[in-house]
Amino acid sequence: MVVEAGRHHGAQPSGRRFGLWRGFLALLSAIVAALFSEQSIRIGTDTLIGPYVSLSAGMVPGQELLHDGIVRIGDRCLIGRHSSIVGHYSPITIEDDVFFGPNVYVTDQNHGVADPHLPIGRQSVGEKPVLIGATFMARGQRGGLPGVTIGKHVAVEQDRS
Repeated sequence: MVVEAGRHHGAQPSGRRFGLWRGFLALLSAIVAALFSEQSIRIGTDTLIGPYVSLSAGMVPGQELLHDGIVRIGDRCLIGRHSSIVGHYSPITIEDDVFFGPNVYVTDQNHGVADPHLPIGRQSVGEKPVLIGATFMARGQRGGLPGVTIGKHVAVEQDRS
C-alpha cells in the first residue's frame, strides 16, 4: 500500500481497503514500515496506530488467505511506534483498550530449532492464534508469540534495574 502524507481513517479510499475500519477517529500514521493484505485486518473505533508500525496478514503481499480477519485490533487501542503485528494464518486478536508502547512485536508464527542441520529460518513450528485481553499494557521491547493468551487488565513493563 502506498500511504500518502497525513493521517488516514476508515472513510478515506486508503481506509476502505481494510476488512473493517470502524469510525472516523481510528487513525493510521502516514509513515508505516509495512502494510499489506488490509482486507484481512480489522481496526476498531478510536484506535491510533503510530508511525513505523508494520501491520500484515499473510507472509507476502498478494498471498491468498484462508480466511479474513487474521489481524483484529479492538476499540480505543494505541499501537506504539516501531511495533509489528504480523499474522500469517491464525488469528491475532487484540481486544479493546490495549496500549502498546514502542517496539512491541506480535505474531502467530515462529521458527523452530529442532533440526541442527537445517537453518533456523527454514524451520517452522506452525501457526497458533494469539489473544491479547482488554486493557493490556506493554511498555518496552516486548513480544507475543504463537499460542500466547494474555488475560484482561495485565501490565508488562521493562525491568529498569
